[in-house]
Amino acid sequence: MKITALLAALLLAFSAVPALAPAEEAVIPTDRAREQEALLKSAESYTKVVSILGKNYLYFAQNSPEWTQLFSQEGRRNNLRFGDSGCAIAAFANACVNVLPMERLREIDGIMQSPVYVDTFCLARRYGKDEDRFRIESDADRLRFWPLTVANMAAGNNTFHFRTDRSPGFYKYVLDHFGLRYLYTPDVETTLAALREGAVAISCSSGNSSPISTVGHFFTLVAADDEYVYILDSYVRDRFKRDTRHIIEIVEPGVLRVALKDLRRVGLQTQRIIWPAEGATRYTPRLLEEIIRESDAQVQ
Repeated sequence: MKITALLAALLLAFSAVPALAPAEEAVIPTDRAREQEALLKSAESYTKVVSILGKNYLYFAQNSPEWTQLFSQEGRRNNLRFGDSGCAIAAFANACVNVLPMERLREIDGIMQSPVYVDTFCLARRYGKDEDRFRIESDADRLRFWPLTVANMAAGNNTFHFRTDRSPGFYKYVLDHFGLRYLYTPDVETTLAALREGAVAISCSSGNSSPISTVGHFFTLVAADDEYVYILDSYVRDRFKRDTRHIIEIVEPGVLRVALKDLRRVGLQTQRIIWPAEGATRYTPRLLEEIIRESDAQVQ
């Protein structure tokens, strides 16, 4: 009887101990994964720091050579490449990276289902084995490949069941997750006032009268003075074929400006204003160079 009681007590004690959560299974990168990382990091890049009205902005281009040809959808019936279809992603990446501290970019993991794995073929999940793909993990790599992290999330790697990487519908989920202050407005004057306060805004131009695109192109408004509004256009180009009135001025590759008197002719759609978080990182060419050097040093 005593032995039976002792066994019962031991069983009760062990049943009260909470089960340990299973640890994330370690993925050991193969030689192919290291090769893919090296190829992505050795490619030419359009990423840079630009100065507009005395303030610096980090700039990413959707058609930057290291990722322009990557397929951008989940599933084997994939026919969209990031350079051609990634403007909603890249405009958002350009906005967020300039309103957040660099170290907070990793917080996006909180709304992702799994780590970000990419390769030189596809930026989305479920394209080959994880161990054969480059994992974007360190702060230096996360900053360097921030557009791919955002694209991977928007294409389906998220907890809010979104899988339309060409749509801005994911914006609010990410902005809410980061706790950023934002406002959606159709009013251009409200947007201009916010830009002068230090905010940025994502907008789109579309329609038959658009000097940019009939089907729609997203970009980031970052600054305004008394004469011009300045834009980060995530698609590097040397001219706008539809701009027959010559209202868009290319200041440098990826940086545009439009005179305020001509702004209505751009055909701006709803503007998504985003105010900077406390301690937002101010990038310089030297800082970007140091980050890329640190990223390169991680190639094994």
